[in-house]
Amino acid sequence: MGSGAIHNKKSLKERVCVVIVARVVLLLYIPTLLFLTLYSFKGVDLSLPKTLLGIALDKVVHFLMFLPFPILSWFALSNRVKKRTGWRAILFLLLLGVLLATLTEHLQLLSHYRHFDFSDLVANYLAIVVGTIVVAIFYILKRDDRAGRL
Repeated sequence: MGSGAIHNKKSLKERVCVVIVARVVLLLYIPTLLFLTLYSFKGVDLSLPKTLLGIALDKVVHFLMFLPFPILSWFALSNRVKKRTGWRAILFLLLLGVLLATLTEHLQLLSHYRHFDFSDLVANYLAIVVGTIVVAIFYILKRDDRAGRL
């Protein structure tokens, strides 16, 4: 067994480890996201500024909460799935992210202490789109790297 075979086994183990870790983090992320979007934080005094760089702080928080979704989801997919589905997987993650963002905002309509806010939804969508663009860049770089090795 040459050193190339050892390197391939090691990189396969590393890739599998990344997928497993990403899946675990994603499984922790989703309920945390639901908690943060549905829990009433009334009475909690965080003494935070109302804006950050001129943007309402709650919109920044919404953006930051949803940004990881496409990235974590991408890393949670097996490499075989990514190779077979490519851009379709990226489009699916975008649509799934939009669905998640829409669902969390609309679930607030069912509570007595939260309310639907269209600008929150826009911040959620923007984060999903930016996260999906990051995933697309990963995909292009990885694809170009593989093509360069052939």
